[in-house]
Amino acid sequence: MDAARRLSIALLIVWLSSSVKADIIYLLNGQKHENVTITNEACDRVTFKSGDLKQEARSQDILEIDRQGAPSAFRRGMVAFKSGQYSVASDRFKECESEHEEWVVARALFFRARSQQLAGKQKEAAAMFGEFAEKFKEHFLTADAFFERGYCLIALNELGEAGGVFDALMQFGKSKELEKAELDGEFGKGLVEVAKKSPAEARRAFESVVRKGSRGESFARITSQAKLMIGKTLIEEKRWDQAQKHFDSVLSEPVDSSVIAGLYNGYGQALSPLGGPETQRKAQLAYLRVVLLFANDPAA
Repeated sequence: MDAARRLSIALLIVWLSSSVKADIIYLLNGQKHENVTITNEACDRVTFKSGDLKQEARSQDILEIDRQGAPSAFRRGMVAFKSGQYSVASDRFKECESEHEEWVVARALFFRARSQQLAGKQKEAAAMFGEFAEKFKEHFLTADAFFERGYCLIALNELGEAGGVFDALMQFGKSKELEKAELDGEFGKGLVEVAKKSPAEARRAFESVVRKGSRGESFARITSQAKLMIGKTLIEEKRWDQAQKHFDSVLSEPVDSSVIAGLYNGYGQALSPLGGPETQRKAQLAYLRVVLLFANDPAA
């Protein structure tokens, strides 16, 4: 067998092996389902097969899904998206929005909207997220589309419409028995109040999220975010002592890693106006921790 033929066979083997890779479902608790084949992605649960065994996972317990077998344009789009090339990513995803399986079309539209959002094109992104929620009413990503649309509308200062979107998300969660979607909607309502410069109203919404979210580990991220926002509303009202005690308490608890930088930053902000050398030293240490450990965290 000549070298060219051996190379052709080797490339074919590589292509075949890459084309039959299994799906992976990553859960919020750190576990994952590997080497599975997803059969359906619904708003309340994702069903999959592991060998001959049929299984399912609740959607609100899922962090991320890595599906194989996507067309090359989608794969190139994800590479561009993850490297921050949002314009390129958007173009690649647009190529996948027709003549493909529904799961490809849905993901392409969602990530095209995310690409527009992260590129600062909030109006275009809001429209795409709305299109997604209209086209894919029962999809795994539908609740996320509602939330991101509301977030875009806040950025556009269309606060009345944003509040309506978060109300719709809460209703969606209630009708589908998705507690996380309800909490996301209530958290979004709090963000609207922050944008309205109504910190007390915002804090009530965030405190409600914390109370309701304490019932399950699937809600750890949203409750951690709500705790961060509670502290920020206290800072907004210049209630420095109460804010310092809040951050001190939250930092002594297990929290989601996505908010740790923001918590230390808020702790420093709360301490700085209080005066006294020891207090100022604590504030500087809090800021230093943000700089040294969380320099690449946008929450900082």
